[in-house]
Amino acid sequence: MFSFLPQSYKTKAQEEYNLRLWASVCLMLGCVFLISAALVFPAYLSAKSAETSVAAAYRAAAEASASSVNKGADTAITKAKEYMAAFETLVPLDADAGALSIVGVKPKGVSITSISLGDTDDGVGVSIGGVASTRAELLAFSDALETVSDFSAVNLPVNYLANDTNIDYTISLSIKNQNQ
Repeated sequence: MFSFLPQSYKTKAQEEYNLRLWASVCLMLGCVFLISAALVFPAYLSAKSAETSVAAAYRAAAEASASSVNKGADTAITKAKEYMAAFETLVPLDADAGALSIVGVKPKGVSITSISLGDTDDGVGVSIGGVASTRAELLAFSDALETVSDFSAVNLPVNYLANDTNIDYTISLSIKNQNQ
């Protein structure tokens, strides 16, 4: 822009303009800092109190879970005692002899991958899982288990007979009570 002012006045005017510009920028930055501090400080205080309450809730949950773990262990021990009491009423079945009686009647094409003990509707039972190479061998195994005198019932669900070969199966056996 064209100006008829002497050079010294122009320089002083430019210096004053720069000084006012920097003073305005500093004033605006100061206001932004004060406003942000006013907005952040209450949020910091509420976050601090929320952190305290969450820490208290975490401690309470940890104590509750510790006591529930103990309750779970107590329940497991009680359940184990019930199993032991149920076994006392059964015909004496030696575990090795029971396993040998199951394995002894197993046909050649049948493999056993798991044997587990658990509750059934009739009391305590054994569950046998594995793979049979053919349907005929699986049926022969089921029939052979029915001849074992330690078991009162043999349950082979019909859906395991749908395949002809390589049949994954689970057979449920009820252990015979003394009263039977």
